[in-house]
Amino acid sequence: MTLIELLIVISIIAIISVTGFVSYQRNKAKSILEGSQGEISSMIKLAQSYALGGKTQSGIKPCGYGFRFLDNTGKADFTDYEIFYKTPIAGSDCANTNMNSFVTVESGTLSNGAVLSNFDNNVAETEIYFSIPFGKMFIIDGSGNYVQVSEVGTDVGSVTNDFVTVYQIEYPVGSGDFKFVGVKPGGYIKEYDPS
Repeated sequence: MTLIELLIVISIIAIISVTGFVSYQRNKAKSILEGSQGEISSMIKLAQSYALGGKTQSGIKPCGYGFRFLDNTGKADFTDYEIFYKTPIAGSDCANTNMNSFVTVESGTLSNGAVLSNFDNNVAETEIYFSIPFGKMFIIDGSGNYVQVSEVGTDVGSVTNDFVTVYQIEYPVGSGDFKFVGVKPGGYIKEYDPS
């Protein structure tokens, strides 16, 4: 084998390696986004299921269950989330939306550096709440109050394309690569790609 042949073989191997590495990185990012998208969707569905099933917590009967991201980073990008329940304030009932503080049932963190990136430091807007026993859906309005969402087009300031809330997941941060989880009135949850 001559030196020229050896250089040609090394060049071909280098080109194939670079192409394979780029493809691997692209598939890795897609996999992380899809995993985070499924994770958020599953947690919202679990909170909704707890509400529809009337799940109790150590003998306590909650008014409902919710899902939200937590603001523990001080940044616009959120990674930590929880499923929570709320109970009525003493002397009140579940019809009153003034309830005791959140009690965490389950919590988690988006994996591998994926972030929720579309709520501009307003973690309250990430909250969805399902009441017991019928799973009526509530979101937080601009004043910080629960608003029941009963139909498409409910004007609470965060309705997008008939979705009440849209979670935009990004990986890697600043890349512009996104996946979405949308929640429609009635609790229908859809995972989708940007179009």
